[in-house]
Amino acid sequence: MNCFCVDASKMLKINRLGFSQYKTPSLHISRRNEEYILYAVYSGCLCLRADNEDIEMHPGDIRIFKKGAIQSGTLHCLCEFYYMHFDSDGIADMQIKEDEYAESFSRRLLDILRSELYSTECYDHMKLLLPESISISDTDAFSYFLGMMKMNMITEKKNDLYERLKISFEAVKILIELEKMAVLISKKELSRYRNISKIVEYMNLNFCKEISGASIEKDLNLNFDYANRIFRGSTGCSIMKYRNALRINKAKEELALTNHSISDIAFKTGFSSIYHFSRYFKKEVGITPSAYREANREIFQ
Repeated sequence: MNCFCVDASKMLKINRLGFSQYKTPSLHISRRNEEYILYAVYSGCLCLRADNEDIEMHPGDIRIFKKGAIQSGTLHCLCEFYYMHFDSDGIADMQIKEDEYAESFSRRLLDILRSELYSTECYDHMKLLLPESISISDTDAFSYFLGMMKMNMITEKKNDLYERLKISFEAVKILIELEKMAVLISKKELSRYRNISKIVEYMNLNFCKEISGASIEKDLNLNFDYANRIFRGSTGCSIMKYRNALRINKAKEELALTNHSISDIAFKTGFSSIYHFSRYFKKEVGITPSAYREANREIFQ
């Protein structure tokens, strides 16, 4: 599938964000796109040709047209649609297999989790993967998406520095929401993705507690071997390794922000002993808990 990889850590430059209404049958404008353009059709039909491909968009359809594409209308139509013209130094065209789309999303979330807590490393993984085309059948979800666009339309009243910066930040949120919807309706991955989401939510809430395969089966109503297999396939690590990553991140926070003893932190984050905690912490972080505290405490003094 055709996708656009958008580096969400870089400023999104918004040229236009608004609403068009063809009250009488009209032909869409012809042009060479000087930026990326997103259309979201509210009613009617939008008929276009882009780089020799004929495209019909109906209510619920969202499509991103790439920068440099030659675009023209093909039929006179009645149509209401929202649009956003945007550009950035951090956008790239790419191809991905449909059955890998949701998995790539899960892997990125795990990469962010694994990044150093008090560094800018997490921004290296903040790249949205947006499909070229998506159709939203859930009317409530689509209305929410259009509402985000409607709230941030560019008008003459918004032609000042702070308002335009605000619109740029809000536009990133719009694209984040688009990616979330794309992941959820990835048909081949929907059931599996929901199960993975259940596991992630469960671990985020309970990682400090004693968790076993049996407790996961009981609380999530999932066979543990199956759950571990699909989780590893999507994230590249086992459920228990993910749990330990959450524990280590929490321990880093406690070491840097509190004066709690290392022993207390070990038990508070779910480790059975200070020995096990110290050994695992050094293996994953590269230094002992004491050394980590010494290196990071000055940031917060």
